[in-house]
Amino acid sequence: MASTYNLLMPEKRVGHPYQESGTGPVDGTNVNLTYHHVVPYSTLRKFWAKAAGANMLRRSTFFEKLRPGLTKRFYVDLTKASGSQFKDSEIGQVDTLAGRFYSGDAVHTSDEAATYRRPEGWDNFLIVYTWLPGNLFLGPTSRSDDPGDKFEEVARPIFAKYGDARFDELRSLDAAIRTYLDSADGTSSGPAFKLLANVARHPRLVPFNGTEWKLNDEGVAYVKKVR
Repeated sequence: MASTYNLLMPEKRVGHPYQESGTGPVDGTNVNLTYHHVVPYSTLRKFWAKAAGANMLRRSTFFEKLRPGLTKRFYVDLTKASGSQFKDSEIGQVDTLAGRFYSGDAVHTSDEAATYRRPEGWDNFLIVYTWLPGNLFLGPTSRSDDPGDKFEEVARPIFAKYGDARFDELRSLDAAIRTYLDSADGTSSGPAFKLLANVARHPRLVPFNGTEWKLNDEGVAYVKKVR
């Protein structure tokens, strides 16, 4: 019999687990850097909430890709904060929990009695899901072209070094999630989870490259447009 929990994610995303982002040069000026999502956290959170609520986590291809990445320590970069790393036991907890989601052993319930009932490894799973490196790039903290809670369309030039496929994959994921969120009963999560599984294949985020950025007259950064 499946165990039931509150599997809804918080509205405010959890803090990133990466090493300090530091500073980098743009137009000869050092600017503060931070980690940016391409598909925004708010979109990923709403997708998870609808899929979990519709009992669509079971047999998800996302967990099939995520679990080998965990066991091979693909996401070690995720776990570096102030020089520390996730312990093997913590990585094991996330792997086990992902397996429980996949098998249908851990499911969501809206029962108010489960409001504070979370499965073991939940906090660490939140970190991994929220900060998948394949969905991230390092860039200036202060930006004139930051889309907020919308898809990072302007980030395409930053991903150009990997070819078109990687960015197009993220764009397709965002579109598939929006299609799913508009669906009536929430049972059509497969296409979005398949694309999320593809994103989970990438073990590293896109590093900062100052030549891909410019400063406007107010000294605020923006992504250079491709001519």
